[in-house]
Amino acid sequence: MWNALIQHETIDSIMQDKGLAKIGDGIVNLCYSLAKSLVIQSATGEKVRDSVLARAIRSTSLYQHMGRRTDIGRAADAYEAIMAFLWLKGVMTIEVAVTTLVPLLEID
Repeated sequence: MWNALIQHETIDSIMQDKGLAKIGDGIVNLCYSLAKSLVIQSATGEKVRDSVLARAIRSTSLYQHMGRRTDIGRAADAYEAIMAFLWLKGVMTIEVAVTTLVPLLEID
């Protein structure tokens, strides 16, 4: 169904796809909001800061596909594009992402 959106042959092309990054922004924020809602036991809507996403991608081997001087916004977009690609391919589900996040959240 989503094939037209995920016509990529390299990880670099995925990470540079601004459209996928926009879709991924919604997916990442949805997953975080659902996970936080479960932790605090009340529905909430939250946005993940770019600095958090940039730190996350920098801690993976995917970071080698980016320049060392990549700014926070571009690194966050790359993370979001990858998340969108994985979701559109059916590799990642919202449920698994939320389940993975819940034990990692430290809510004050």
